[in-house]
Amino acid sequence: MDNAAILTQAMFQMIREHYGSRLTPEQLEEIRQGIEANVQLGLALARVPLANRDEPFTVFTPYRAPGGEVS
Repeated sequence: MDNAAILTQAMFQMIREHYGSRLTPEQLEEIRQGIEANVQLGLALARVPLANRDEPFTVFTPYRAPGGEVS
């Protein structure tokens, strides 16, 4: 079993134990698929090398009133 499968199984098991009695098998399968997708995305993000100084890219867009008037 790889890391993704282990993480997915552990998270799904926790959800099933807490909420399984209130969910249908179809709902549980949908949740398992969502967990699997999130684990894959998280592992992909973890593979991106970041230095301590790296910060998110931000875009400054000044507000312009309708009609282009400056107040």
